[in-house]
Amino acid sequence: MKQIRALADKGGHVFVGWIDRSFNNRQLSHRLGRGTMWSFAGVLISRTLTMAASILVARLVGKSDFGQAGIIQSTVLMLTSFAGFGSGMMATKFVAEYARHNPEKAGRIIFMADLITVAFSLIFSLAFFVFSGPIASKALAAPEIEPLLKISSALLFFSALSGTQTGILTGFEAFRAIAKINLITGIISAILMPVGALYAGLEGVVWAMTIAAILTWVINQLVLRRLYKKNNIHYHYGFHTAEFKLMWNFNFPTVLSGLAFTGTGWVCNAMLVNATGYGEMGVINATNNWYTLILFFPLLISRIAFPVMSERLGINERAETFKLVGFLVKISAISILPFVVIISVFSPFFMSLFGSSFRASWLPLVLTLITGWMVATQIPVGNLIAAKSRMWMGFFMNLGWSFFFILFNYLFISHGATGLVLARFLAYAVHSLWTFGWLFRVTNDSNDE
Repeated sequence: MKQIRALADKGGHVFVGWIDRSFNNRQLSHRLGRGTMWSFAGVLISRTLTMAASILVARLVGKSDFGQAGIIQSTVLMLTSFAGFGSGMMATKFVAEYARHNPEKAGRIIFMADLITVAFSLIFSLAFFVFSGPIASKALAAPEIEPLLKISSALLFFSALSGTQTGILTGFEAFRAIAKINLITGIISAILMPVGALYAGLEGVVWAMTIAAILTWVINQLVLRRLYKKNNIHYHYGFHTAEFKLMWNFNFPTVLSGLAFTGTGWVCNAMLVNATGYGEMGVINATNNWYTLILFFPLLISRIAFPVMSERLGINERAETFKLVGFLVKISAISILPFVVIISVFSPFFMSLFGSSFRASWLPLVLTLITGWMVATQIPVGNLIAAKSRMWMGFFMNLGWSFFFILFNYLFISHGATGLVLARFLAYAVHSLWTFGWLFRVTNDSNDE
């Protein structure tokens, strides 16, 4: 741990200097650089452990069961976007805006975020438990996974709660705490998942994910209690009219936007397993592990910058905010490009890590990595949309992406996993047109003021 701390602190100084030269704003540099390398180290180790655990699980349970694990995770992810009801992002934005200047309002927003998450996650978890049979047999063509979906209802509940907790922590810019939590929970998952697969197969994997989610919630809660005390934040039971308006202007379009994103992914996965079976879904699950790994740094720096964007826009520092977005787009594109190239060149080897039956599926991995690079450049623009509270516009952008993803997937579904990842790539290519078109317009409008 001492070596990690020394490396993180040294890397943090380098990163602060880089940002300072880019913005010539020492205060902003320290806000962005503080805890960045801690977060980098924590997330990198966590994601690496998760990747290693996934490789072991794939080898232990086989290609088809690994595909079923992927569809279970995809289903939980889709429902989590409902269960959280946009509270995580809402908490990040408004805690960042008010924690320093209006702690009373920050306390009310935190209470509302927690209450909304508990209520909706409980409703959706119970519904998921009750209707797991029809979901398994009719939507996913796998009635044998019904008991696993029932277990996953607990995974859904605690994942939604943890999502809102992470949103609150991000609003406080508690990135060092988040990094430590990621490190601890990554180690827990890396131990539990292979052990579960070894002793109980796919059911053991699902139980391992559920237990890890529960422990994550407990650790987050302990950290948040100390953070509230440190920042003099108190729960304020009850709502003001202004907070109620947030649900329509922010939470509701955030939920719809999340549905357009995760729901579309789930629909396309369901189309795949119904058309070609769970072997091809196993390929998708393997490629998505690499997709998640290469995107961790763009997601990390954007998450760090999001509360800064919200606070800067709150005091009408628009030019500085747009400059920050441009910086994030460039660093996201540059940082992951070498990994995209290297993994693509040796894609048969990297796929074979999951088992010899995966080796021939190198093309889906290459298409997934190229898509990941394209997504990395769009993440900062999405955060800017949220920071400006333009959530309805973000929803309609994502709805357009959903339409093209499902359309292309329908056209290419006969090609299995390759067809699905090609459809996703083309949908993001179309999505980039209006994403960067909007950024270009608002940036020019700002320069004209």
